[in-house]
Amino acid sequence: MNLARSAGLWEAVLLMLTCEDMGCEVNTLHTGLAVAAASENMAGHWQAALVLLQWQAQRQISSDAALGGSAVAAVSRSARWQLAAAVAQAEGRTLSVSNALLGALKADKWRLASAELRALGARLLRPEVATLNRACTALARPKWRLAWWLLSASVWDLVSCNLALLVLSFRFWGHSLALLRAMPSMSHPPDATSFGTVIDVCARAGERKLAEELLGESKAVGGGAVCASAALRGRPWAENWALLCAFGAANSDDPALANAAMGGAAWREALFLLITLGPHATSLSFGSACAARGLPWRQSLRLLRSAANRRLELAPPFAAAAAKCCRSQLRWRQVVTLQALGGPWDVPCAELAASCSWGARSLRSLARLLDDISGAGLSAVQLL
Repeated sequence: MNLARSAGLWEAVLLMLTCEDMGCEVNTLHTGLAVAAASENMAGHWQAALVLLQWQAQRQISSDAALGGSAVAAVSRSARWQLAAAVAQAEGRTLSVSNALLGALKADKWRLASAELRALGARLLRPEVATLNRACTALARPKWRLAWWLLSASVWDLVSCNLALLVLSFRFWGHSLALLRAMPSMSHPPDATSFGTVIDVCARAGERKLAEELLGESKAVGGGAVCASAALRGRPWAENWALLCAFGAANSDDPALANAAMGGAAWREALFLLITLGPHATSLSFGSACAARGLPWRQSLRLLRSAANRRLELAPPFAAAAAKCCRSQLRWRQVVTLQALGGPWDVPCAELAASCSWGARSLRSLARLLDDISGAGLSAVQLL
């Protein structure tokens, strides 16, 4: 049963559970595996999970907390929140059941989250830290006060600290900075995500000097592209170039700052940065240059060919960014060339290439394109 569950064959698990000729007595473990298999299925077979709970009760098989948690998770994934709460109530609101419900809640269900926490408090139970972190992630922006209250009620780990920084950043950037400074004393030294969150909020608050200081500190924890992008966001090119020179990122072995600057620069500035990086340019460097503003389609072809000559593998989004340059000129053959350089065909790039042919109103070009798509293992029906 466990092998069938791992393979995603929840129907096979259900068949083995209900078969009378298996030669063994059905117990809680078997039922739990079946409910977990139904809840993990992408189709969201929550009805099967509830039927299994009822079937277990009829056969007088003892239940456990994990079984109820799996059933609540299955119903929660289908966004049937009232039914999920009813199942949680019927299963006795154990810690496992409440964790499953809280972990699946969305931002607009904050009242249900509050009621569930009160019910846990009445039973003197404390939710798992990971569960509270997931709930706070959903509630951070729309109900930041409730998210802060949830965090205050838990034992913090590094993820909780980073979530607290995010929650505070929506209202009080100064408090985010104070918490960042206090994290080492809480036995949770800040990581790249911590610095990136505070750098971003400082930049949005106009505290650019402070953002630059934090960017320098983030190097010690491998801040990289996360912190660099936060520091450069929304700044004019002249200031970004001065920051690049100040940090010496254009000539270092870590081109994260230059890569972040390319994404928001005009195409001539991005190409200048790429040339400055020289042998330190990575696949992300070429991809960021392809995404620069106003890049001509001929330049996008040259960039991807240069990346291919260096044996750099570009992710599909970078190839798609370069292909958009060709799309503006209705050059679907160049889109195909870009996709061949950037990696295997995917549906978004095939759609982009097809839109070029439709814009050109050329049936012959469309027929050739569909042949290429079929040869790449994609179905033309996916594009219709």
